[in-house]
Amino acid sequence: MPKPRRPAKRVLTDVLIRSLKPAPSGKRYAVGDAIVPGLAVRVTDKGAKSYLLARRWGGSLSPFTSRLVGRVGEITLMAARKKAREWLEVSAAGDDPREIERAKRAAQADQRAATFGLVMEDYFKRVIRLRRHGKRDEQMMRKELVARWGTKPLGEVTRRDVVEMVDAIVDRGAKRQAHLAFASVRRFFNWAIQRDVYGIESSPADRLRPSLLI
Repeated sequence: MPKPRRPAKRVLTDVLIRSLKPAPSGKRYAVGDAIVPGLAVRVTDKGAKSYLLARRWGGSLSPFTSRLVGRVGEITLMAARKKAREWLEVSAAGDDPREIERAKRAAQADQRAATFGLVMEDYFKRVIRLRRHGKRDEQMMRKELVARWGTKPLGEVTRRDVVEMVDAIVDRGAKRQAHLAFASVRRFFNWAIQRDVYGIESSPADRLRPSLLI
């Protein structure tokens, strides 16, 4: 059985890629990249162009197969080469980059699902309601924090958000409330980081000094 024909290799450039003509009707062809092994641009009879990477995936002994890296116009040549190199490193280690990317997307989805409000509910249950003045503290945090960021993914609350929250409370003449709200944000994020189940590793209150804000 004849081996699959491999694409001719050239140093891909943006100019070269733009110059590639559509394949004959019902056909398609590929131009390999001389820079990154296995990377190629495939051109269809409609003129659609895509970056593909061909190799044996995950350390298997199966024949070379091509996977889509990205479509020309949606991803740059530089980005395609970077992604292809990353895939080659992962595959050389015996892992399948497709499975790693699926796991990463799932982790990102879990992180987006962990909104500030949902994690704060966990904090109320596990920490605040066990305190002597927990009811009062919970009311304050619901008013000043959850009302602002409740639907926002936890990892997307920024330092600027914290500063703007403090400023808004100070501007209405409630400096003591601003101190309490800031301290609550700092303690909450430190707790969430230590729990290590919400997908965050840093706090937006880090390196903020209340004495300079309030």
